[in-house]
Amino acid sequence: MAVRRRRRYSAGEAARRRHGWLELVQTSGPFLTLPVADRAFPDGLPEVAAGPRSAVRTAVAEALATRGATRHTAIQAVLCEALDWADHLRLSADLPASLAEPVPEHGLLLRPDLGFWAEPAEEEPADDDADDAAPPPAADSP
Repeated sequence: MAVRRRRRYSAGEAARRRHGWLELVQTSGPFLTLPVADRAFPDGLPEVAAGPRSAVRTAVAEALATRGATRHTAIQAVLCEALDWADHLRLSADLPASLAEPVPEHGLLLRPDLGFWAEPAEEEPADDDADDAAPPPAADSP
C-alpha cells in the first residue's frame, strides 16, 4: 500500500487557498487584496449560518436574473445578513454630503453608495503627568 504524502503549500499559496472567495470580488475600483484579507481573516472567513447563507444566495440569484438591477439588494444581503453589519451599515441617504467628491473635468459628483459606521472609541483622559515634568534646562548665556 502506497503512502500518500500531504502536499505542503507556501505561505502565499496557503493564503490563496483560504481566500479563494476573493476571486468573486469586483477588482475595478477599491477592492480587498490577499494580504489584507489574510491579516483580517488568518483562518479564512468564519462559517455563515444556513439562514443568512440562503438569503444571500436568493439575493444574488435575483441580481443575476435581473442583470444587475437588484445588485444593491444583493450587496445589502451580504453585508447585513452574512457579515452582520445591519447596525453599522449606512446607505447613501444616511451618509454625510461631505463624503461627495466633485470631478469637474468630467462634470461628476462621486458619492459612496454605502459606508460602515461604528461608535467612536472613548478617549482616554489626558495625561496630567505632563505638568509635573521637569522644565527643560536653561540655555547658557554668553
